[in-house]
Amino acid sequence: MKLKWSFVPIRFVKNMNDKPSIVPFFLLLSFLVTSLKIENTPPMKDNSKPPKKPRKPRLLKRIDQAEVTADARAFFEQSLAYQVKEFLLCGLPYQQPKILKHERRNGNFSCKLVGDPDAGLPYGQDRLLIIWMASAFQKLGCPEDNTIRFRSASDIARAFYHRGQERPPTGQERIRIKERFKRLFYTTYFFEDKRKNYFDGESFRLIRKTRLWFNGEEPNAHWLWQNLIVLSAEFADLIRKGSIPIDLETVRGLKESPATLDLYIWLSWRTYNLKDEAGVPLFGPTGLFAQLGTATVDPYKAKQQLKAWLNVVTSFWRQCPAELSEDGQYLILHPPKAYEEFSIHHNTSLLLPGVTKNPPVPLLSNEELPTCKPGLEKSFEPPPKPGPKLVR
Repeated sequence: MKLKWSFVPIRFVKNMNDKPSIVPFFLLLSFLVTSLKIENTPPMKDNSKPPKKPRKPRLLKRIDQAEVTADARAFFEQSLAYQVKEFLLCGLPYQQPKILKHERRNGNFSCKLVGDPDAGLPYGQDRLLIIWMASAFQKLGCPEDNTIRFRSASDIARAFYHRGQERPPTGQERIRIKERFKRLFYTTYFFEDKRKNYFDGESFRLIRKTRLWFNGEEPNAHWLWQNLIVLSAEFADLIRKGSIPIDLETVRGLKESPATLDLYIWLSWRTYNLKDEAGVPLFGPTGLFAQLGTATVDPYKAKQQLKAWLNVVTSFWRQCPAELSEDGQYLILHPPKAYEEFSIHHNTSLLLPGVTKNPPVPLLSNEELPTCKPGLEKSFEPPPKPGPKLVR
């Protein structure tokens, strides 16, 4: 590295008597500049082209999951799940509400949610728990006692892991599941038909009783205590009558975008038994945006938003039989013909970790729970882990 010194020469001026004189010293300092120049400086970058933005890790994960989902559909390896139709037509809010009341209206059908001051209203990814409860209830054969018995509360988080992701849930994930269950548990749901001169309403809660264990210090606690969720009779009847079959792999990929997930489930529902081509209006009291519950008012922004959602859905469901009309006022739905055009195949199996008709242990009463200590006063023990292989 070479250093080069450069000086600015002293300037002379004339005074009032036309005699040359030097500017006072304190003014000379303002004109005297000493700069240190480095000759081996790198050349300046060309800013004519905008720099490329690095891809976000979340986007990369979505691209990988889209490839996995497309391969699973092509090779008949999909996983089945269910969503309740009423919670699609009038679903949960996408963002956390500021008040403890939320109402959605779809034509004459409306749904009102009233939350608890301590727990709040369900929103966003809380709809994943509704999908899990509907899927687990269907997997158990819709039992008459409306009870979902499963191995561990951590299996709820594992159900939405991407394929090939094998790891135990983190403490933060357990806390989120617990908070989401509390919001769903304490919220009251009001369904009403608001036609004139007619009143038909129903109010209920989703869960009547629950027992979930979130003990991260005891890895084998699920071998000792049975986890269960007792659904309300009204919610269980909704699952029996109006469950929408969907692809669990697509749900896993779209779980971080609730609006896009609702659009995918809506398309799965409308095209599952579609026989003729249909056009769904985007605007109006019974339009697509009213059914999805978007808060965008500007029509141009709403259509751009729908295009972005539809592009994400088609990246997972590549042969999705839906497209926007030329004037941008309708969503055209085509009846699926090829296997790839169906959202879910008819013979797809339903697989959820930890959900079984025969739970690992019998249910303990409230009197037996305080006296039960893991590994000490319970005769049931988990199977031993396989030992290391002997090399001869």
